[in-house]
Amino acid sequence: MSFNSVRRVAVASSSLPRLHAFRAVRYPTSGFATTTPSFRPANRESQDDGGSGPVASADSPQSASPRRMAKHATKAPRRTLEPSKTESFLLSLLTEGADPTLADLERLKPRRRPNPESDEYAVEYATLLDNICRSFSSDQLRDFSQQYGLSIGSKRKKRAYAEAIVERAWQWPSLRELKRMQRDRTEVTSQTLPLTASELFIVLGKDGSDLFQLSRKFNVYISVKPNPLAVYVEGSRESVREIESHISNVLKDMVEDIFEVPSKQSISKEVLQSVSRMAGAFVENIEGRKLRVRGINTTSITTAKRLAIRATYQVEPSELLMQHTYPSEEYSLPTSVPLAYSLYPFLAPRSLFSTSKSNMFFRWRRVGDWLGEARSQSLDASGLAQSRSSLFAIDGTKVNLHDRLLVNAPPHSASPTDSRRLVSASSGHILFPSAQADPKLSLKSMYNGQSTHSDTCSWISKQRSSATFLPSLPLELVRARPSQQQVVHRVVYRGLPAEGQEGSTMMRFIRLEVPLVEPREAQPQMDIQYNDLVKGATCWIGVATNVDLLMPDRHMDLRFIVSDAEPLPSDHQPTELLNYTRGLEDFLTSNEPNVTQPSPPMLLSHDGRDFVLTSSVSVRKSTESPTADFSPTSQVVSESILDLESGRHSAVCVVLSEGMSTLQEWESFLRKCDWMTAKDTSRNRGSF
Repeated sequence: MSFNSVRRVAVASSSLPRLHAFRAVRYPTSGFATTTPSFRPANRESQDDGGSGPVASADSPQSASPRRMAKHATKAPRRTLEPSKTESFLLSLLTEGADPTLADLERLKPRRRPNPESDEYAVEYATLLDNICRSFSSDQLRDFSQQYGLSIGSKRKKRAYAEAIVERAWQWPSLRELKRMQRDRTEVTSQTLPLTASELFIVLGKDGSDLFQLSRKFNVYISVKPNPLAVYVEGSRESVREIESHISNVLKDMVEDIFEVPSKQSISKEVLQSVSRMAGAFVENIEGRKLRVRGINTTSITTAKRLAIRATYQVEPSELLMQHTYPSEEYSLPTSVPLAYSLYPFLAPRSLFSTSKSNMFFRWRRVGDWLGEARSQSLDASGLAQSRSSLFAIDGTKVNLHDRLLVNAPPHSASPTDSRRLVSASSGHILFPSAQADPKLSLKSMYNGQSTHSDTCSWISKQRSSATFLPSLPLELVRARPSQQQVVHRVVYRGLPAEGQEGSTMMRFIRLEVPLVEPREAQPQMDIQYNDLVKGATCWIGVATNVDLLMPDRHMDLRFIVSDAEPLPSDHQPTELLNYTRGLEDFLTSNEPNVTQPSPPMLLSHDGRDFVLTSSVSVRKSTESPTADFSPTSQVVSESILDLESGRHSAVCVVLSEGMSTLQEWESFLRKCDWMTAKDTSRNRGSF
C-alpha cells in the first residue's frame, strides 16, 4: 500500500487536548477523593472525497476565521493548561495512592482570619467550607475530627464535619452564631418574669435602687406589674436574655430563716416593711409570733432578725400629759376669738417604728389666730416656767409636774447612797398615726374641724393606737456649730415585763457606755493601748419611767425620763455583756485590716430577769451653752446618734439634771425646757 492511498487527517492546533473541568472521583483502592481532569475529544477534521481541510467539531457550529480568532484572543486571557498547586498536590497523592493527613488539611487553612464583624468574614468562611468539602470525603473529615479530639457523631453530613473543624479546631467564630448575635442586638423583644413578694424585694433592692441600676447596666426598660406580681422587661434579645439570667442567679443565692420574737405583741406589716428596707432582707409574718426572713446573705438575715425583735420594744410605754396655756389678762377679753386646736399632718424626716398600719402622722397644734396676733405672741412666750399654764392627764385630772417627776417617781431598790436619780427632758414631737391603712400619704385629718382643750383630751383617750415621740433638735441648735464634743458607744437593754405588767410605764434597763477617743487625737506613730482608746467604760442597772408632755401652744413637745440607777461592776455583769466588751476591746486595738466589729448580744439574763437589746448606737455628744447664766446643776447636751444596725441618723437635745433639791434648781430646769420648745429662741434668752 502506497503512502498516497492512506487517508490523511489534518489536526488543527485548537483541537489539542484542553482542560475543561475537574470532578471528584473516589478510588476504592486508596480511599482518597480528589479532583481529576475530564478531557473532551479533540475536534476532528475530515476531508470530503479526498479534499483536505478542517472538519468542524460537534461543539462548534462553524469554523472560526483567523480574523475572528484574533479578535477573541485580544478580549479574553488564555486559560492556563497547568493545574493549581493544590490540584497538582492532590493529583500526586492520587497517583501515589497515599492517604491524606492533617498536614494536607492544614494546607487549606488561610494564614489570616478576617474580622468577624466585617462583611468579608462571611465570604471567606463560606469559601473555606466549600474548599474543604470539595477536597475531602465525609469519612476523611470524620477521621480528621477525631485526630483533633472533637467528639462528633458518626452519622453526620460532610458540611457538619467541616464546620466543626473550622470553628472548634481552627477557632473561627461560628457564622450562624454571629448572625444570631447580630439579630439579638438589633431586634427588640419583651419578657414578663413572674416573681413572689420576697423575690421582687430582692430584685428591687432598697427603694428600687437595684432595679434602676439593672436598667442602666443591661440597657433595658423595666417596670413592675402588680397583678399578678411580675417584672416586665423590654429591650434587645441579648439584653433581655442577660438580665433574665442575672435575676435567676440572684434568686438562687436567696437564704431563708424562720424565727420567733420574744414579745407577745404582734408586728404590723408597715413595721416589717420598714425593717426589711433597713436590713435589705424581706420579713413577713407567718403565724403568731413567728416571722420568716429571706435575703441574699447571712448578714442581712441576722440584721433583719435583730431589727424585728427591737421593733417590738421600740415604742416605749409612757404617761401622756397635756399642757393648757391661758392668755394673759390683757388679752382675755370677751371679744377675743376662743382658743382652738386641730390635728395637723406631720411629715417625719425618717421612718418610725409604730404599731399603726399607716405611715402618715399628725400633731395637735393651736389654730392660727390672725385676728388676735398679740394674744398668739403672748401664748408663744409662755411656757412651763410661767404661771399661766396647767398640766392635765388624758382623763382630765390636773397634774403637778414637780410632784410627778420628783416626789411620786418610783424609787430604786438600791440604797440611797448607791442610787443615782437623774431627770432628763428631750425635745421632739408627739405624733399620732393615721387610723387609715392607706399606703399613700394622705393629708386628711382624723379629726374634722377645730377642738377645745377638753375635747382634745377626750379624743386622745379614745384612740387605740398610742402616740409616738419623735426626737428633734431646737431651731437654734440646728444652725449652731457643735462644741466640746465627745464620742460614746452606748448599748441599752430593756427588761422584759413580768406576767401581768405589760402596760406598766416603769421599765428596767441595763446601759453600757464606752467613751471613745477621737481618731484625730491619736498620733499615728504612737503605740496606742486599749486604755488610751476606751476610758471609763461604765455599766448601769436601774428603772426608768417616761412622761410625755403634749404642748400644742408651743412648737415642740417634751419627753421627761426619770431614772434611778446604780453602777453594775464587771464581776456582776452578765457573761454575754462581758464577752462583748472584750470583743470590742479586740476590735479597737487590732491592726488587722479585715477585723469585723462585734455585735452586742440580743438577749441578756441578770438576776433571773431577761433583757432585750433596744439600742446599739454611736453618739457624738456636745455640751451646749446658749446663755452664760446656766445653772451648774443641769446642763444642755445635744446628741447626734447613729444606729449601728439600721444605719439611721437622729438628733436630740437633752436637759440633764441630777438632784434638784431646791426650788431655784427646779425653775432653772423648767426655763431650759422652755428654751428648747420656744418658737424663736433668740427672743427667749432669759436668765437661767
